[in-house]
Amino acid sequence: MKTTLQARLISLLVLSSLFLISAFTTIQLNNQIQKTREFNIYQARQESQIVRDRLKDIFSSYDEASTHSTLMSETKNVFNTLLESGVIETASLLDKGGHPLVLEGNLKLFFEDSKDFIGDVSKSREDKSKWIMPIIDKDHKLINLFVNFENPYGYIIKLTFSLSNVQKALNAVYGPAIFTVIIVIAGNIILGVLLS
Repeated sequence: MKTTLQARLISLLVLSSLFLISAFTTIQLNNQIQKTREFNIYQARQESQIVRDRLKDIFSSYDEASTHSTLMSETKNVFNTLLESGVIETASLLDKGGHPLVLEGNLKLFFEDSKDFIGDVSKSREDKSKWIMPIIDKDHKLINLFVNFENPYGYIIKLTFSLSNVQKALNAVYGPAIFTVIIVIAGNIILGVLLS
């Protein structure tokens, strides 16, 4: 009789603890994903401002007589530097038709945009406060930042990055959660043995 009571007591303690820990872990995981997503958006906005300023300087430093290939080469260098940070997945320089002139990064994540949409982004160039347009692609879990910058050709920068890095959030939450589960289960078994 003592062993069945002990087994039921230990089972009850362990199951109730696992339920509470799983609820806590779920809440913590959602919070961690949200924080990671907010940080990625913040960092991408900062990176896009840096790229906008650097490309603006590059395009203003060359005169009309400069070769177009020199500008594209400089743009490619800026994009490669940006991609090394690991925040941005793809960086592209688009012409007025939405065609990529320079395309760097994970090419699987590049999706062409309609000419009408690119036209709308170009029209927003007159309003200096709308220098960046974030568009969320929920199907692919990406965010595309369209960045207007001063240049004589009407080019637009398109930066693509992952909306949330779930793997980072999982690592940040599940490590401590597994450790907590092991400690709580061991404590419950000891408590169950002592109480019975």
